[in-house]
Amino acid sequence: HARGQEVGTVLMRWLADYARAQGLTRIDLTTDGTNTGAQAFYERLGAERMNKVFYRFNLSTDVLTGD
Repeated sequence: HARGQEVGTVLMRWLADYARAQGLTRIDLTTDGTNTGAQAFYERLGAERMNKVFYRFNLSTDVLTGD
């Protein structure tokens, strides 16, 4: 229902203003590689696409247990 009503844009601008007021200098966002809608939205707002690799340790498995 809210799509196309600029709600996301207003929220992101509020977030940016709030972050600046707190002394922050950047906002980092992540999205799945297949979420092209979110990517296009962030790019329309002026976000710079970063070339980063994301890693996760799943601690519910035996990863990094020291065994």
